[in-house]
Amino acid sequence: MISIKAGTDLSEAALREALALLFADRDEEERRVRTEQTLESLRLGELEAGTFLTAWNTRRLRGVLVVETLPGNSASLWPIAITPAPDEVLAEDALLSEAVALLKKRRLKFAQMFLPPHREATGAALERHGFHQMTEVRRLVIGLPAPTASLPADLVMEPLASAITSTFQHTLIETFAGSLDAPELDGLRTPEELLAGHRAGAPDLTRWWLAIWAGRPVGVLILAGGLGGEVQELSYCGVVPRERGRGVGQALVAFSLQKAADFGNSEMTLLVDARNRPALDLYLRAGFLEVETRSVFFQAFQLS
Repeated sequence: MISIKAGTDLSEAALREALALLFADRDEEERRVRTEQTLESLRLGELEAGTFLTAWNTRRLRGVLVVETLPGNSASLWPIAITPAPDEVLAEDALLSEAVALLKKRRLKFAQMFLPPHREATGAALERHGFHQMTEVRRLVIGLPAPTASLPADLVMEPLASAITSTFQHTLIETFAGSLDAPELDGLRTPEELLAGHRAGAPDLTRWWLAIWAGRPVGVLILAGGLGGEVQELSYCGVVPRERGRGVGQALVAFSLQKAADFGNSEMTLLVDARNRPALDLYLRAGFLEVETRSVFFQAFQLS
């Protein structure tokens, strides 16, 4: 008999046991660091204890699933960690059933899980609970400083300061039209929810730029703060449809690499939908290298 307990129902010892399972595939030092970081996030409320789900068979831990609700009315599910046992399928199903019920109760619009390779069993469990494999994402990295092309003389990169302007918001929304990055998300969220999602991942507005070429807005660039001051994330790079194929994307990538080097970062990373071949080719030409591929499982919720 599998029972589900949230983090609110667990002692610190039980939480540490669950985190040891969750990070079991990491080396000892990373496991220690991530365990302490997650415990601190739970204490501060940055990660909700009520969405930290654990599966138990009597007093034995069988699995862990973290549901991270995100600004923008969506959620990210961390890959399930399961203790190998005859009842592991039951544990996965119990965790996912609880997670989906929670997401629907909160009236979130969609949820995703980025699943690493060799996790076919988890993929099958996700499909039993209404998820489907939407695509694969590639993680790319590049060392800094990196050689970059010179920027066009008439390209102006206008940084934001303390507020998101209406021109920036309009241009950002326009860049989603016809995008090959997760087109399944088109129309699911309001403009305000889209902005909330981006701002949660990249809260420093001084690293948001509006690209203006020949006096017209042509795209946007958003960088997320580096990991430990060393790694910069290219959070979003978008070009409006009428300007695609004219070198704007190349210029935005070159600018992002220059700024990341100026910030003192040693590496830049990004995620790109494997179906977005033009963007993938652009990044590879700029010198990025592919280091990881993950399957994206997705479910949209019908809200009445």
